Amino acid sequence: MKKIFIIDGASGCGKTSVALKLQEVYDNTHYIASSTIRPMRPEEVSGREHFFLSTEEFNEKQESGAFLGFYDMYFNKYGIEKEKVLVSKKDNIILTYHSEEGTLKNDIKNIGLEFTTILILPDDEATLRDRIVRRNEKLEEHKIQARLDKYKEILAYKDKYDYVFMNKEGKLDELVSEILGVINK
Repeated sequence: MKKIFIIDGASGCGKTSVALKLQEVYDNTHYIASSTIRPMRPEEVSGREHFFLSTEEFNEKQESGAFLGFYDMYFNKYGIEKEKVLVSKKDNIILTYHSEEGTLKNDIKNIGLEFTTILILPDDEATLRDRIVRRNEKLEEHKIQARLDKYKEILAYKDKYDYVFMNKEGKLDELVSEILGVINK
């Protein structure tokens, strides 16, 4: 039976890096990238980190019910395509999402799949700020602050997650190993 693992965390905490690494090291795991309207960063590949859509394409998918979950975050839209989850041949599906936002948990329950929520936190706010800026040095201060505000909000409801892990700077492999332990339970 398919099991969904929702990896949540503030922008810059390492959700996508963890998901891609899990898929790489564990054969029975499939990371399904979310769709978004945000611009693609130079190092990104469509279909790997995200599926990059125009606003019109995203809105059409949203209106047609194609998304398993969707939300607005950081001045952009994000959604997980239901069909990609349903047709996956792997038992363990990794999604990155802001699970306290949008509709994902209810949508997964409605199609009868189990899910586990995993929160990833950075070392601290200063480390998170540094990661955000390194990823996009041209990001305006109000957009950086929106991401830091979301981090503080997430801290307030971290007890709602099934598991909480810290993504310490330079320790991605250790974090992936810990999360793999959760997947294998």
